[in-house]
Amino acid sequence: MSEGIRVYVVKYPDRKMLAMRYRDPVTGKQVARSTGETRRKEADRVAAKWEAELREGRYASPSKTTWADLVDRYSAEKLAGLSHGTNSKVESLLSVVDQLMNPSGLKVAQVDARWVSRLRTELRNAGRAETTIDGHCRHLKAMLRWGKLQGMVNEVPHIDMAKRGKGAGQCRSGIESNKEAK
Repeated sequence: MSEGIRVYVVKYPDRKMLAMRYRDPVTGKQVARSTGETRRKEADRVAAKWEAELREGRYASPSKTTWADLVDRYSAEKLAGLSHGTNSKVESLLSVVDQLMNPSGLKVAQVDARWVSRLRTELRNAGRAETTIDGHCRHLKAMLRWGKLQGMVNEVPHIDMAKRGKGAGQCRSGIESNKEAK
């Protein structure tokens, strides 16, 4: 279906820059945007690149989904089937995000690696432990991945998790055996 996409360069009389447009084969609506060029040759190059991206499926328009929409759907559709403990942890994450990041009006497309890094910094400044921060980030990543599967998120940002030091195990038996060795 995307093979039928053809991008045309047009000149609108009220604009300085040339524009490019195509008709969406799914919706039938015309989609247009500026080429950022005033010369026809450069505008044709930009349009050809956009057409190639559209045909190959690489281009995705920025998501218009808001943070509140994602949270509402995730809570209603995904969390309903999870355990009470998981629900409370996700609710804790959402509460912390509301307090520290003020997500009113935030678009999901704005949640990128820089935003997540800022969240981690705010959590550290609030006195949260690294394990708590990592737990919040894991639930955030799960929520964003679910949103991507639902078509609400275009790209899930890279979220770093803290690395344990060498020899730092998870189980208590490792700690007890170190005590016995002393």
